[in-house]
Amino acid sequence: MSGSLFGYNVAVVAGALGFLAHDYALTPFDQQVLVTSILVGAFAGAMGSGEVAARWGQRRTLLLASAMFLVVPPLIALTGDAWQIGALRAVLGLAVGTVSMVAPLYVAECVAAERRGALVSLFQLGVTAGILGAYLIDYAFTASGDWRVMFACGAAPSLVLAAVLATLPESPRWLALRGKMDAARAVLVRLQGARANVAELREPDDEPGRWSDLFSPLVRGVLAMAAGLFLFQNLAGIDGILYYAPAIFLSVGIKAETGAILATVGLGAVNLGATVVALLIVDRIGRRPLLIGGCLVMSASLLTVGLTLGGSSDDAALTLAGLTAYILAFAISLGPLPYVLMSEVFPLSVRARGMSLAAATSWVLNIVVAMTFLVMLDGLGAGPTFLFYAGVCAVALVFSWAMVPETRGRSLAEIERSLHMGRRLRDLGKPESEPGG
Repeated sequence: MSGSLFGYNVAVVAGALGFLAHDYALTPFDQQVLVTSILVGAFAGAMGSGEVAARWGQRRTLLLASAMFLVVPPLIALTGDAWQIGALRAVLGLAVGTVSMVAPLYVAECVAAERRGALVSLFQLGVTAGILGAYLIDYAFTASGDWRVMFACGAAPSLVLAAVLATLPESPRWLALRGKMDAARAVLVRLQGARANVAELREPDDEPGRWSDLFSPLVRGVLAMAAGLFLFQNLAGIDGILYYAPAIFLSVGIKAETGAILATVGLGAVNLGATVVALLIVDRIGRRPLLIGGCLVMSASLLTVGLTLGGSSDDAALTLAGLTAYILAFAISLGPLPYVLMSEVFPLSVRARGMSLAAATSWVLNIVVAMTFLVMLDGLGAGPTFLFYAGVCAVALVFSWAMVPETRGRSLAEIERSLHMGRRLRDLGKPESEPGG
């Protein structure tokens, strides 16, 4: 539910933007500011939520975010000023940034190792479902041009999120970090049943860490790897494609606003379906193969789109096929896996703060892409723009091969022990009996 609120409230602007531009005479720059405002708030939310979650716990932090998701979308629908809409979307971004860090953290600390990849990836499934829901709502109200209803619908899932959180306990590892070992063991047994391994709560460093610890020799490599994955997740161009997909399809000859939004709905459906596939295979195939293979396909797909759009005539079918292949590959690699890996590799003492900083990196780059995508399309042309993103995916392929560990099936405690043993990043997921470093 956190992911669906994230996806819907970020993506709904794609269908509303044309009507807002007409109603308020927005320039291209104004439109980019309106798109980006929620991302600025999300950066602040991601940065601040690490400290809040470390002090209050993940469950209460998520409840706070759900309250913001409930209140702000109706306020956006009621306002009559474009700049007020932008300001309210920035406030909504605080909740978006918070769940982008806290929800994967909460799940990772509550579930068994053999299911952790799939269950943390459910967050990304929620994001894709929210994006698809936003596109469907956009399409439903395109004929009437009622952008107010588009925004207001974003509040509904928050009621479900709050109701679910009311039945759940606090993270057992957060309780252990606070010295509440009996409560932590009881929660772990409640959540995992007979498979619960309470010995996992006795992790090497059980004292709350500080922000400065993230830059210690032990942790800074992990921080660089987690932040790097989010850097590539965003610089690979997915946000620009999802935010401005209708404009892209109009530019290659798909007729009428409804046709462009309907094609965008198709991309959203592909994104959702491929993410379901990722859930089924991430704990079987593993993190590294999916990342490396996904980046390879993404690079080839965007190369095809770039060469097609840079030619003498745009081919709508080939462009759509290339973007579809790109989204398929993204949804099984750079879409869910940065969330999975960042929830696994940080030591317990700095896990909340480390994930907060890594997630904040994501939002900084998200802002950059949202503010430059249209500028690049207008200044460089569509072909060179997509060739640039193809190059980013190629660099991400090399980065994943060199730095990303295979953590499939390893407990958080085992991964942390490998880190304390001084192993290199790529070897953190190896069994302790295997050589590494």
